[in-house]
Amino acid sequence: MSLHPARGRPLDGIVILDLSQAAAGPICGSYLAAMGAEVIKIERPGYGDMARRTPPYATAHGIRAQRTVPEDISSVVLKRNRGKKSITLDLQKPEGLKIFLDLLPQADVVLENFRPGVSTKLGIDYERLIELKPDLIYCSITGFGMSGPYKTWSAFDTIIQGMTGVMAATGQPDGPPTKAGLLVGDTVAPLYAMIGIMAALRMRERTGLGEFVEVSMFDCLVSMLWDEPLEYFAANDIRMRSGNRFLRMAPWNSYPASDGHVVICAGQQDHWIRVCKLIGRPELVEDPRYASMEARLDHVAEVDALVEAWTATRTRAEIVERCQADSIPCGPISELPDLIADPHLQARGLLKPLMHPLHGAIPGAHAVDFPVRYGNMPPPDPAPAPMLGQHTVAILQERLKLSREQIDKLVALGVIDGE
Repeated sequence: MSLHPARGRPLDGIVILDLSQAAAGPICGSYLAAMGAEVIKIERPGYGDMARRTPPYATAHGIRAQRTVPEDISSVVLKRNRGKKSITLDLQKPEGLKIFLDLLPQADVVLENFRPGVSTKLGIDYERLIELKPDLIYCSITGFGMSGPYKTWSAFDTIIQGMTGVMAATGQPDGPPTKAGLLVGDTVAPLYAMIGIMAALRMRERTGLGEFVEVSMFDCLVSMLWDEPLEYFAANDIRMRSGNRFLRMAPWNSYPASDGHVVICAGQQDHWIRVCKLIGRPELVEDPRYASMEARLDHVAEVDALVEAWTATRTRAEIVERCQADSIPCGPISELPDLIADPHLQARGLLKPLMHPLHGAIPGAHAVDFPVRYGNMPPPDPAPAPMLGQHTVAILQERLKLSREQIDKLVALGVIDGE
């Protein structure tokens, strides 16, 4: 498949003022930057994004638990802010607000994840900005949305997982509710936000009008629970917490191997027939206890025990090789060292060196690349995440035509950081 770099990227020419911090908003901004948008991250002078104080830190000598010099940057920030520009700006000062409003006409999108009401107090809410720029796309990512009794609540990923049923659905059936190992609230919401922003940009091409894009972490995780109506589970007293089993199919679980665990997912009747042959029990196909998916679900513990008796005496590699050879869906459960060394991951080129804006590639540190690929465009190659306020002077000079004297005055007033 040939590449045509001259085509550019889907969001080339789109300018985004990114007011977000922590996780969901910055992750969304990084995705938009990977698609070609110019993302200008606006941070608080002298402090920056709260994530800048999150260990571990990327140093000239590798990843360290402690920050020892100002140039040490949180590895979280280095990943979430790749491809962005950073300016410092105190929006609570009149001079800072004026600069933001002066930048607004040159922007296509404003991205923020304030709690409801904060943007109004700052004077940068959607209602005000859309009057100044009618074609503006304004995206707000919140924990609980702009309406409802919880709208002013503080939200973190684990709280959202707990309140949306994700924790109730995670863990072993006889164990306590458990959060997902991944920060699903913080990572799913940015995807929905990106979809909403890109759809709004497409609509703007047709109408010339801007749009308010509202994304709540709460809504996003509830939308991902199940295909069946939630009332079905409640009415039938079906517990969503099923461990690694799948409520609709069997055998579908993780099984012990002699050197770890594998996952086998026999989602079709022909899969089950092949499993029976593989484990040396072809007679089970005709056994009325296991003859249909419904029957197997009624005897799921027995089904799992039959499969486990076969897997437990074999290595992961042998199990996977034999299952794949027989077209039985199967894969090893990888610990992090396994994943890093995985030949498929390496072949896909998904891990890229984690780059420091001053020191270059951090020894022994990689970050996952943006996973979307196009047939006629090269993969993303974003610039390293910036130092706090790295682009402040350049943007003020180039976009707003401010003089050196004007910039020095803003530094003296504490509106921006000095160089």
